Amino acid sequence: VLFASEQIIPNLHSVLLRGKIKRDLRRVLICHTSDERRSLLPARRLESTLRRIAGDLGSPEIELVQIGSAVQEIYGPINERMSDAPGNDNRWVINATGGLKTAAIAATQWIGRENCDVVYQELGGPWWTLEQNFGGASSAIICKDSGYDRAALSAAIDAIPARMWLDLQLGDSDGMGISASEPRSIDSAQFKAITLLAIQNGWNWKAAAETVLNVSTLDSIGIWFEHYVASGLRLLGVSNIAHSFKQG
Repeated sequence: VLFASEQIIPNLHSVLLRGKIKRDLRRVLICHTSDERRSLLPARRLESTLRRIAGDLGSPEIELVQIGSAVQEIYGPINERMSDAPGNDNRWVINATGGLKTAAIAATQWIGRENCDVVYQELGGPWWTLEQNFGGASSAIICKDSGYDRAALSAAIDAIPARMWLDLQLGDSDGMGISASEPRSIDSAQFKAITLLAIQNGWNWKAAAETVLNVSTLDSIGIWFEHYVASGLRLLGVSNIAHSFKQG
């Protein structure tokens, strides 16, 4: 269960954890309010991205769920779908990271429920599982490390194409995504020659490109500079690269 907001990345991370790493993802509920910019549009972007990588996630069912802003208007629609799910072995994971503050409050209703895990990630921090800690006559909610495989999550994140990250952040409400091109490779010998010549000429890229790459038009020189930068990144071990991003 995800709460859509402009904090899209934690929602994607939690899906990757269940779908690509634990391989037990069967259904995703993306909950959104009627706020077009801060909730509905991010929900549609996330839905589009998940459908594109659904095969890698075990082909889960993906559903957009409209909720309200009051706690009961959040808890009710989600609980109905949980109750309607077939089978008795379902385990639900509620990601309390995104959405309204009232969504986080609503998520506490599932803490301690037998078939539910409530998780949360502070931006840049670890994933926590929220649990009830009983002491005497009272109880408190505590955070416990989820114990996820950080290396596996990093690998799953790196496997997502660069242009898909742009779609996730910038795609519009009509499904118009981001187009991009695959940069051409400059071999290591050419890269070294261009770099040395550019340094000798005060980083005169035009002169270096004309001499080594035999290009002369300004358009070609500009595009080849992008290829040059991409090739340098590849030589450093970066493989997930695209260039010339355009909307639509």
